Parts: sequence; structure tokens; C-alpha cells
Amino acid sequence: GQDDYIKAAPYATAAYNIDSLDAGVADRYAVILMAQEDYAQARRILEFAVSMNQNDLNVRYHYAQALSKSGAVARAILELNVIVNSGIAFENVENARDLLTSLR
Repeated sequence: GQDDYIKAAPYATAAYNIDSLDAGVADRYAVILMAQEDYAQARRILEFAVSMNQNDLNVRYHYAQALSKSGAVARAILELNVIVNSGIAFENVENARDLLTSLR
């Protein structure tokens, strides 16, 4: 829950400050930022993370979340369509489908 994000925030921030070029580290940090409702910063970081690792559909899902939360709903829908229709199973596939349905 939210407490987990609060506890993880200092560690995610430290890891990101050490290795901001690692897409996985950037993704985890951005998820923390979204939990803190800093959607614009999360979106910027996730855009970079996606550019570094376009094949990680979980990162792309988090990017779509940040897009939708920061007001770029049309771009979020485009991103979600790509990942949901990829035919590739990933951890957040059901969440991605649900978000896509809610944004349409």
C-alpha cells in the first residue's frame, strides 16, 4: 500500500541518484513519484526509461499511467493500445487493459 511507497521512497531516490541511466531503477523511482502525485516528473523519467528499454512492457505501462495522470490521455491510450495488443504477457497486462478501458 501507500506505506510501502513511503518506506521505499528514500531507497528508490538514492538508487536513482546513483544510476539514473538504468531503466529499471528509473521505473521504480517514477512509480514512487506517482504515489507521491508528482506525475510530471514521473512522466519525464519514464519517457527516458522507455527510450532506453522499449521492450519492457511494465515500464511502458507505468509510462502510460504517468501520461494519463498528467493529462496526456490521448498519448496514454496510444501507448496502452501498443502494449495491450502486443500479445506479450507481462506483469501488469490486466491493469493495462483496465486503464485502457477506463480512458476510452
